[in-house]
Amino acid sequence: MALSAAPPTPAAVDPAASSGAPAADAITPRPPAPPGVGALDRRIAGAPDDARLYLERGNRYLKAGANERAIADYTRALELDDGLEEAYFNRGMARGRAGRLDAAIADLTIYIERHPRSSLAYTKRGVRHLWAGRHEEAFEDYRKALELDPRNAEAHDDIAVIYAQVRGQPDEALRHLFKAISIDPTYHKAYHNRALVFLAMGYEREALSNINRALELKADDPNAMRLKSVILESLGRMEEARALRERAARLPGASRTEVFSIKRAHP
Repeated sequence: MALSAAPPTPAAVDPAASSGAPAADAITPRPPAPPGVGALDRRIAGAPDDARLYLERGNRYLKAGANERAIADYTRALELDDGLEEAYFNRGMARGRAGRLDAAIADLTIYIERHPRSSLAYTKRGVRHLWAGRHEEAFEDYRKALELDPRNAEAHDDIAVIYAQVRGQPDEALRHLFKAISIDPTYHKAYHNRALVFLAMGYEREALSNINRALELKADDPNAMRLKSVILESLGRMEEARALRERAARLPGASRTEVFSIKRAHP
């Protein structure tokens, strides 16, 4: 199973923040327009050259996961006002979630050029580099994010993915995952990733403890359930594993994950 580089559902983001609080990132299909868009439609009809109205409507679409609609609104906002920097950031978020990774990276790069001390922006650009398979670029963005803000929990979690899966350094991955959790003890994804690293290293009981904590924080996560089933199988608890796997398969959002391994001598 692969370390998770991004949570599975989209959420709104605050580009002015630099704390690195976990923000949801995932490539998702477009859902229906969210409530409140109709009122913005009417305001835009009355003021079609107001860039901030397009930004506001784009933010509503982004929050709802309507990425293509959000992209269109951010693009129009920037046509009207290129100085609307939040639109570059959020269009980078939306383009990444829509799978337009090069364009997403370009938008976030513009934002970083204008806000070179935004730890959050480096983190989000790093995620998109990671999705694109550009591991060294992702690593450098996460490294810079942590240089700017050592308490950026998301960057600690994401750089752990590079250490575990790309560099084959599980101990360094664990160091960052422990740090992420110490910063934010409710960070579901960090517990999930720490369970994966422990499992790959042969520490099944530690893995089980961590995935149990992840499920306490997000009980309906099918991928966490699937990981727990793998851990239970490794502990010989086959019936529990089978029941949990079947339950996970019935939940929306279930997806296949890859098997990964970390080369290390078994203790």
